[in-house]
Amino acid sequence: MRSSCCRSARCRTRRRSGGFTLLELILSIAIIVLLGLLVVPRLMSASPRLAAENEGIRLRADLAYAQQMAINEACAHKVIIDTAHERVAIQRRDGESYVTATERTLGYGVNIESSTFTGDAVVFNLLGEPSEGGTVVLRGTDGSTVTLTVTPGTGHITVLSGGREL
Repeated sequence: MRSSCCRSARCRTRRRSGGFTLLELILSIAIIVLLGLLVVPRLMSASPRLAAENEGIRLRADLAYAQQMAINEACAHKVIIDTAHERVAIQRRDGESYVTATERTLGYGVNIESSTFTGDAVVFNLLGEPSEGGTVVLRGTDGSTVTLTVTPGTGHITVLSGGREL
């Protein structure tokens, strides 16, 4: 009797329900490795472009911060875009001179390619208006560019990467 029970479909199912077979595990691992080989190179190639876009967004935030602080404190604020040292500084007007409020260097792999601002700086007056309009171009190590534009008069800041606004 016992041997007939083990031949039934019910007994065979019960014996297999304990885990996965070696073949199933090997196939699962092979699929995961294959997907990894397809996805990782794409992520690595996108990294420099994303770094440049991130710095563009951070620079827009720096400019907007200086503009808002100029309005809040009713005194001029200057954003210096140092192309030689790849850094950005925000300075507050204190009497006849400017005092550095914050300063940071750009992230790894991102360079300031050009700035059209006179003296590589834009000054926001107490109404938040920029001293002039201009553009800053950032470049990633893969050659991707991000362009920031400050509109004269209003101080509106746009960030473009690959023809799309960020």
